[in-house]
Amino acid sequence: MKSKVFLFSDDIFFNSVFEEQFSSLSYCDLIASANLSNITNIDQFEKNDVAIFYSVKQQQVTKIKELLSEASYFFPAIIIGSSDGILTLEKNSFIFLKTPFYFNELLKIIENISL
Repeated sequence: MKSKVFLFSDDIFFNSVFEEQFSSLSYCDLIASANLSNITNIDQFEKNDVAIFYSVKQQQVTKIKELLSEASYFFPAIIIGSSDGILTLEKNSFIFLKTPFYFNELLKIIENISL
């Protein structure tokens, strides 16, 4: 079964690069949203889904972390652009990636989450 990877990003160029890179992957489908405010219902995600959040604005990253914490988000979320550690896994399953990052590193994380 294919995993769904949701990308929430306020950067149109970043989204287009991700869409191009993910188009060749057979094990997951990318669903991109150019609006971070589309994250209103955490229940929209299923158990094997992967959510990726990206923003160059640190205040947006903070809002995302707060929203996920308040909503009792129950599976890993990848947050790109955070000023937190290069790769840390917290008790509430947030994975932080600083930019720049290696795309292969991100794919390995997604594979591990989807297993």
